[in-house]
Amino acid sequence: MHLWRRVALKNKRGFRTPHFAPRSLRNIVKALFFSLTIPLAARAGSDVAFVTDSSKFSYDQRYRYAYELGLNLTAFQVNELCNFLLRHPSEDSVGADRLASIKNNVADVLLQQRNIAPSLSNTFFKIIADSAQGALWREYTVQKLPVLCLKTADENEQKETLGRLWKEFHNPTGEFVGTALGGLDRIHRINSQLVPLNEIVEASKTVMSQKSQSIQPFAKVNALQILGSYDALAAHDIAIGFLSDDTAPIMLQASALATLGMTGDTRDLPIIAPFLSAGDSRLKLAAAAAYRKLTPRNRSASKTPN
Repeated sequence: MHLWRRVALKNKRGFRTPHFAPRSLRNIVKALFFSLTIPLAARAGSDVAFVTDSSKFSYDQRYRYAYELGLNLTAFQVNELCNFLLRHPSEDSVGADRLASIKNNVADVLLQQRNIAPSLSNTFFKIIADSAQGALWREYTVQKLPVLCLKTADENEQKETLGRLWKEFHNPTGEFVGTALGGLDRIHRINSQLVPLNEIVEASKTVMSQKSQSIQPFAKVNALQILGSYDALAAHDIAIGFLSDDTAPIMLQASALATLGMTGDTRDLPIIAPFLSAGDSRLKLAAAAAYRKLTPRNRSASKTPN
């Protein structure tokens, strides 16, 4: 009782919470102080300026308040927030990465509205097409497309959103190929009528067959993992090809080893064995895991190559 009283009095007088107070109690005091800095009406979702106004509110305040916007925003508020999503990093004070994190929260709230605004899809399309938005925020936006595609009740909007996701997949720059493929796979797993199995399998194979330097290793890793879920034989053969290619990126070869561990058998052990002594720890760990999975249970651990 006395500890609580003393903490309250000291904070009321402007002093720091005593160091002997429990850490959790200090955090509670900080949280209460922060909550008092945002008027109750604003926390109920009546003023989106607490998120959009970089001149009056800190990054922490804006980031936290974005979670409290609510699920019943007015058309005016939605329009204000869509305009905010289109803001360039040069027009805000927090920097590109922090701005992207605030926008990411706002976009999630807009996707959770009971009635998704018709303007949201066009907002997303504009962001992806605008290089000045920054690669991070544009990729975040590509990640939102499958969510919008699955949640919208408008068939035309659903068709346009799915079409835009395929457009990013086929984009010759290859900038968001892996992200778009992951989104298409997500849609397939929830609604296979929108993205049939044969389309996701062929899309995965297409990514892995690309020789262009614009295709990032992450995209091929993602494609190999997706293919392994649907066509183990094809993924197995492609994985062996990556392991025999000395120019393949390390992260791709590590993924190929993991794929062999899931799709192969004891005949693949000689292929995996050389990577047990690889110079890169990622390859060694991936090879060891794959080797253990494919080694018969009655095989002595001492027989595993070092």
